[in-house]
Amino acid sequence: MNTENFGKIKLGFDTGKVYSGRLDESYSEELPYNNGVDIVIKPKEIKTIIFEVL
Repeated sequence: MNTENFGKIKLGFDTGKVYSGRLDESYSEELPYNNGVDIVIKPKEIKTIIFEVL
């Protein structure tokens, strides 16, 4: 299967900012958080999401 997968990560608590990151945990870009974070993952891709917790 060679298609992208779409999903949403929801947390049960408040969060500050959300970032897409690299495997070394450096920040890549800020992501919008609106009752969750929408993500797109390609086959065999590893996605790092960094949450700043309040």
